[in-house]
Amino acid sequence: MILNNVLITGGSSGIGLELAKLFLQNGYQCCLVALDDDRLKAVKEDLINLYPQSRILAYGIDLSADDSADAVYAFTQDQKFYPDVVINNAGFGTYGLTWETDRDTEYKMINLHVKTLYGLTRHYLQDMVKDDHGIIVNISSISAFQPSPYLNTYASTKSFVYHFTRGLQAELHEKRSNVKAITICPTPVRTNFGEGTSMDRSGLFQSWLAVDVDMVANSIYDAIIRGKTFRVPGRFYHLLSYVARLLPEWIQVRIAISTMRPKH
Repeated sequence: MILNNVLITGGSSGIGLELAKLFLQNGYQCCLVALDDDRLKAVKEDLINLYPQSRILAYGIDLSADDSADAVYAFTQDQKFYPDVVINNAGFGTYGLTWETDRDTEYKMINLHVKTLYGLTRHYLQDMVKDDHGIIVNISSISAFQPSPYLNTYASTKSFVYHFTRGLQAELHEKRSNVKAITICPTPVRTNFGEGTSMDRSGLFQSWLAVDVDMVANSIYDAIIRGKTFRVPGRFYHLLSYVARLLPEWIQVRIAISTMRPKH
């Protein structure tokens, strides 16, 4: 499959930015979608300086807002930018007991991880299926595999991403489509992901499960190029996640609680 254009949400930092660099290094055209702020503008300028031969678009928008998926699709249509690869990477987390977390923040997270991801997938999937060409990449999490106390709403949204994308890939395979839907389930990634939350109280990003952003980005890129449909970045973590899912749910929950409980 020949791929030329990639759209990446959450493209101004973390995994999204590292992925953008990988794609641009390999001759792709790139559209970054992220909050409309100084960081996005600076990243676009830096990337244009590094890769002057590539077409680089940046679209600033709050992806947790209603109808943001429609706005992104309209922007790419207007710019005549037709992505072969769409990476739904934008996300953030909340941490704490469900009844103590900020409800409005969690509404935004649900909107971003579920409604906007679904909307972007539907918009671009229809074009891809029509052309029998393209790849949807949805970033889930290992927290999607079991109930995750203290990370409850976040993990539940990532469980939707996991099941939705795996089911979508099964449908595409059933119809013998050349389009692929790839599910990525990273362990905690050392980025600015936990900023603005109390997640650092759990020690999650200092645990042995935490991985570096460049390793995750390289693993995702490799999965796309090799046509894989599921990836837990890191060979050891992939095996670990498989074994963990064989455990009874009560043991999985106990492990999750011991990892996520606030450290004092």
